[in-house]
Order: sequence, then C-alpha cells, then structure tokens
Amino acid sequence: MLKRLLAHVRVVRAVKYEKALADLTAWQERARKLSVELERVRAHNEGLRLKVAELATAVKQAQRSHKDAAAQLEKLRTHVARKAERDQKRALLILQLQHKLATAEHILAATRESLMVVEVKLDVLEGAANILDQRTRAVLAARAETTTNV
Repeated sequence: MLKRLLAHVRVVRAVKYEKALADLTAWQERARKLSVELERVRAHNEGLRLKVAELATAVKQAQRSHKDAAAQLEKLRTHVARKAERDQKRALLILQLQHKLATAEHILAATRESLMVVEVKLDVLEGAANILDQRTRAVLAARAETTTNV
C-alpha cells in the first residue's frame, strides 16, 4: 500500500533515484560521445562534399574533352573519307589515261606504218617520174637531133 501511495504522489526511492541518476550520466556521456562523433562525421562529410564537387568538375571537363575529341575524330574521319574518295578518283583517272595512252600509242604505230607505206609509194612514184623524165628527155633530144639533121 505504501508503494501505491508513493507511486501516486510520485516519490521515488533512493536506489531507483541513484540508478536513474547513473543512467542519466551514462546517457549524457553517450550523447556527448555521439555529439563528438557526429561532428567528426560532419567534417568528414564536408570533405567528401568538396571531393564530390571536384570530381563533378573533373567529370564535366572530361566530358567536354571527350566531346571535343569525338568532334575532332569525326572531322578526321571525314577528311580521310574525302581523301580516299579523291585517291579513288585519281586512280580511276590514271587508269583512263593509261588506256588512252595505250590507244594513242597503237594509233601512232599504225600511223607510222601508214606513213612508211606512203613514203615507199612516193619513192616509187619519184623513181617512175625520174625514169619517165629521162625517157621523155631522150625522146625529145632524139627528135631535136632528127629535126636539125633534116
């Protein structure tokens, strides 16, 4: 009955009070340690925030560098493709010119042969003209002699 009355009045026994006081001291010590740990974690967290900010900046810079490198690579690929296309056109043009040259050499050889044939014919005609000229002069000279003798 006394317990009830004390509980009703809210009076505590000394043993419970000392235990509560010891618990309070332990909890206060624990709270102080946790406060110190919380400050240490906050400081560490701030350091991590700074590192994250630096890394984010580095990532952005790397992305820009990557984008620039990709653009430069694309320009180089375009340049190489254009050069390959020009080289291919040049190779085709060289083949065409080689074909035209071979055709021209063949035509030149045929023309030289025809020229040689014409020159031979002209030599034959010149020889025939000389012979005819000699015969005509001989006939004319013989006539002239016969008319002077008569």
